[in-house]
Formats: sequence, C-alpha cells, structure tokens
Amino acid sequence: MTIDEIRDDILNSEKSISEALRKALILAYKLKNADFKQWVDQELEGYSHDADAPNYRYFPTMSYGSFQSFQGIMRHVPIPTLPMPEFMRTKLSNIILFNGVKELENLIKNAEKNELHMPWPPDFIAYYNSRVNTDPHFSCVEAYRVITTSQIIGVLDNIRNKLLKFLLEIEDLFPDVKGVDEISAKVTPSQVINIFQNCIFDKKIEIGSNNSFTGETSIKNQE
Repeated sequence: MTIDEIRDDILNSEKSISEALRKALILAYKLKNADFKQWVDQELEGYSHDADAPNYRYFPTMSYGSFQSFQGIMRHVPIPTLPMPEFMRTKLSNIILFNGVKELENLIKNAEKNELHMPWPPDFIAYYNSRVNTDPHFSCVEAYRVITTSQIIGVLDNIRNKLLKFLLEIEDLFPDVKGVDEISAKVTPSQVINIFQNCIFDKKIEIGSNNSFTGETSIKNQE
C-alpha cells in the first residue's frame, strides 16, 4: 500500500472517509505511533462518552420544545438556558458528536431536514417544569437540542483535511518514498509525534524537531 492510495481516497469526495481511515490505520500500526492509532480508531468507532473529544466535534447549540396548555400545544419554541441552573445550562448549551464517521455519514443521509434533534433526558424536562418554568398555563412536554447537517458535514471535512495534512507532511519529509513500509522504516518516532500534533491537534511544533512539544491541546471535555 502507498501513501498515494490513501491520499486518493481522501480526495475522492464520492468515497466515505472511513475507507481512507481504515488504510490510515494500517499506516498508524506501521509507524508504531499510539496517538495516531488511537485517533484513527476513535474516528472510525466513535469516542466513548467519558473520553475527551477533539474540539472540531464540539458545538454550541440551542434548545427547543413543545409546550402544552388546556387550549392547545405550541411546537418548536426556543427555550432560553439563562434561567437554568449551571448543571443544566452547561449540558444543554453544547453538543459533542461522539459518533464514528460512518454513523455521522448515515445521520446526514437519513436526515429529513437540514437539522437533527437530540432529546433532553426525561429528568431534565421534569426539573424544568418544576423548578425553571414560570408559566403556570404551559407545561413542557418535549425538549431537544438542535444540530444542523451542515455542522456534521463540517466535522467530516475536518477529519478529511487533518488526515490529508498528516500525509502531506510525511511526503514532504520523504518525497521520493511512497510505500508505507519504506516510509515507516525511515521516519523517526519524534517526527511522527510532531507531525501528528501539528496536523491533528493544531499544536505549533517545528517539524523534525526532537524537542518535546508545547502548546494548547485542541481537546474539550464533554461536561
């Protein structure tokens, strides 16, 4: 397998990014870099909910709901988070996409509109009605956070671009070497670490440096 094969899969918008990632996983094992292997595997399989997710999977969001009274029901009503306690406001003001890339692609494919709804936990609706809602005539019967399909497409493009940058940096070090086995024999562990941190997590490190990296990591916690 060659670097060109992986790059061609990345540049082919008709192909799922999962195909390029599976080939990149072979490269990651050849390079023997644990961080690169973990990143590729998590993008393929999804991130666990107690793990850190990259900041390109993190979005601010708004909540909407349906409110019912004796006279009828109002749907898709914006729900402000400012009156909520901090634990609710923190949870409901953000969305982190933990799904693997194939599942994200399927969400886009199956979306009926340009948005997807993520329902509130039932306990949050109950708490909202008993502690936050100040209108005695209306009760919240349904609530959800909204994310657009365009935002999900942006996540997939981000993954595609980051993987492409990683490959281009490897190629720039060894322009005459294309085979994965040959590249893995030439590149040093410190070079792989630096390229990975530069391209995947946007840390500013001099490529080829043997020094330890510094900078801000592009990670945000779920909570």
